[in-house]
Amino acid sequence: RAVYFPHAVGSMYALHLDDAALPPGAQMTGPAIITQDLSTVVVQPQHQVHLDRYGNLIMAIPQR
Repeated sequence: RAVYFPHAVGSMYALHLDDAALPPGAQMTGPAIITQDLSTVVVQPQHQVHLDRYGNLIMAIPQR
């Protein structure tokens, strides 16, 4: 699905993932949309995220 990112080139394809379906250790680089029961996490282009063994999403934002 196309998602608009104002600081990127505009609209671009982003992965849409269900947090409950991600296994521990899963890693990805944005753009992505991760849905949870009570929230939605937007992973901007070039940002990296991984799921730790406790189910926490850990995001790394690159330096500009």
